[in-house]
Amino acid sequence: MHRYIPAASLALAAALFATTAAVAQSKPPDEFYKGNTVTVVVSSGSGGENALYGKTIGGFIGRHIPGKPTVIMQYMPGGGGIKGANYCYNVAPKDGTILCHLQYSLAQTQLLGMPGVKFDVTKFDYLGRSTSSNSGIYVWHSTPPKTLADVKKHEIIIGASGRGSETFTDPTLINAVLGTKFKVILGYKGGGDMDLALERGEVNGDAGPAISVFNRHRHWVDNNKIRFLVQSGEKRHPLLPDVPLLTELAETPDQKAIFAFLSSRAAIGRTLVASPGVPADRLAALRKAYRDTVHDPAYVKEAKRRGLDVIPASHEEVETLVREVLATPPETVRKVKTALGIKG
Repeated sequence: MHRYIPAASLALAAALFATTAAVAQSKPPDEFYKGNTVTVVVSSGSGGENALYGKTIGGFIGRHIPGKPTVIMQYMPGGGGIKGANYCYNVAPKDGTILCHLQYSLAQTQLLGMPGVKFDVTKFDYLGRSTSSNSGIYVWHSTPPKTLADVKKHEIIIGASGRGSETFTDPTLINAVLGTKFKVILGYKGGGDMDLALERGEVNGDAGPAISVFNRHRHWVDNNKIRFLVQSGEKRHPLLPDVPLLTELAETPDQKAIFAFLSSRAAIGRTLVASPGVPADRLAALRKAYRDTVHDPAYVKEAKRRGLDVIPASHEEVETLVREVLATPPETVRKVKTALGIKG
């Protein structure tokens, strides 16, 4: 049975809702956030390095936001970070109650035209970066390869969370450029699932943030259970001083350009954003809160206790790095797309 509601009543309700929304939008940040809840959406599963950085930031940023709102975490894995980015860009409220901890490869994902992308990385409201982040490829100790060149002779199975993730792009691109034999299996939900797959022998290698394995499974490193074959970034990570950079293995200018593009996400690193359209005063308050958080001695101490790097950058620096990725020469982009099997 349906109850008839006069059109005038519907119009009144709509007007009241609009008025309430307008009042909420006009509140100064401290009034708006007092007693409110902020959700940090992490665009990955709960078991990987991206989540660890997100949880650490989420545990401190509420202390620095005016009004000191409650901060909760939400994990949204899928598509190598595409699902979470799409949600934050298109669905999440634009009022500053949703913050998003994005994957660092999204500028590349957008530029390459990966399937499912429904966002523009230049239009997110960046708050800042907590750290830069090298990637690495490592294999289980019982596999034959000792160097990346050895993977030209021995097939290595690697699990991947999605085509937008470095777990897919890195080994696939290296295969195309250097002739290695990585076999990528899609469908894993995140770093935790891939760790278990490696321990169970379902896969015999992994690709992802270099420091991640030190944080999640330091005993693998200490007990020589894994071997790093290569890392990508602007310079070698201090924990991996003897592991070559991908750009160091390039044999031609074209190869170096492709590997430099792949490595460019490292500088973007671990970023926190708000959805596009947050009121200006609230966005300014959030950016200050983020800046205060990453320089908070308590945060720095906790991050280091968890084995995390602390190499912050401002939202302006991150925006510049994103634009630099998007300015990659078209010929390099074309070659990368061909290598990854991306049409269009």
